[in-house]
Amino acid sequence: MKILKLLMLCLLAGMISAPAVSAEETSSSEWEKTLEVYGWLPNIYITTPEQDHITLTLGELISNLKFMAMLDFGAQKNEWSFIADTIYLHVGGSSEKTTGDPFGNVDVQVGIRAFISTFGGGYEFMNDGRNELHGLAGARYLYLKVPIELDVSVTPVDKKVNWGGDNWDGVIGLKGKSTINEKWYANYYLDIGAGDSKFTWQTKVGLGYQFNKFTGTFGFRYLKWDFGNSSDLDNLTVIGPYVGARWDW
Repeated sequence: MKILKLLMLCLLAGMISAPAVSAEETSSSEWEKTLEVYGWLPNIYITTPEQDHITLTLGELISNLKFMAMLDFGAQKNEWSFIADTIYLHVGGSSEKTTGDPFGNVDVQVGIRAFISTFGGGYEFMNDGRNELHGLAGARYLYLKVPIELDVSVTPVDKKVNWGGDNWDGVIGLKGKSTINEKWYANYYLDIGAGDSKFTWQTKVGLGYQFNKFTGTFGFRYLKWDFGNSSDLDNLTVIGPYVGARWDW
């Protein structure tokens, strides 16, 4: 929570101290919109309160992927903006579970269904024509279902468990973009928050290359929840590269 308060103070200080920009430079009667369709293929790490560890690697994700949809929408008018990032993931397959019991590592059948959405509003408090920076405030929603079947041959019966549920967190953050040249730009994003979770945070850094009709994007993304005592899960971490295509209009 101390980090949350510090970031909020930084956002307020940046908005107050940002130089004023004339109306002729920023005023626009039209919304500028963007849509990015992307694929995020990460490693997924799950920890339970009993300190059981489930790892689903990138290779396992690709080979066992059933359905994936990822969209990032944004709109801006003058200094004000709106963002909405949505992820749906359905994957099932074998993984390895590290336990604290005498069996050590055992094979498990993991089926993950996840819906993640981060959305909110922003205010552009810096834009010098080459670099822009936005302060953001919003919410993150997580729906997660993790049915797991343990295959332990030395036990009389296999163990089946279901973890997951719904989770809401408020988040604040920063989003920026730096133009490198006529074709290339760099973008970065950071948010932190809390609510149903004890703590959640996300960061994304990437590059974009302008083609004739769209922009190719790629980069690296990290997303984590620390659920504390509010869930039957302890931690969830999703980390890995992404690649996508973006349209502006």
